[in-house]
Amino acid sequence: MMIKCNKRKYPTRAGRPRITHDELTSIIEYSEKHKYLVWKQKPNGRVKIGDRVGTLSAYGYYNAVIRYRSYRVSHLVWFYHNGRWPKQTIDHKDGNPNNDVIENLREATPTEQSRNVKVWRKKLLPKWVYYDYKQSNPYGARVTVNKHTHFLGYYKTAQKAYETARKFAEKNHGEFFHAG
Repeated sequence: MMIKCNKRKYPTRAGRPRITHDELTSIIEYSEKHKYLVWKQKPNGRVKIGDRVGTLSAYGYYNAVIRYRSYRVSHLVWFYHNGRWPKQTIDHKDGNPNNDVIENLREATPTEQSRNVKVWRKKLLPKWVYYDYKQSNPYGARVTVNKHTHFLGYYKTAQKAYETARKFAEKNHGEFFHAG
């Protein structure tokens, strides 16, 4: 007599296909009133119809599990509105990772997204400025664009170094510029 194994349909995460647009719209809808995704169908015993999709992570992003696969809610919002998955990643224009309003989302490469990052800790010197005690003008300015660091010179004050770096970054980072 042969014993049957109880195997899962999709044993690994890689084996699980992404949800289709039709499947997504059948279980989730975008609440125009609240500006976020809500459940149309009850996904499990704890969640009610009309609850916000996802839980807030320690990094400030909303994540959701649908059919045993984890998604960033910002990617689900993009997919819901555009009918296609983002090519690489999704960037939040205002830098707030839990603001998943469709108007605040845009497709970006990882390089473009890194330009729109807020500074997480307080620094003594502003972004793009460093101190070199060996120089007569000790404040240096440098900005990285497309994996290439541009040295912009040394200045007497941190403010002057920052202004120079900010102008350069604003010109080269385009719509992904963030003064941080």
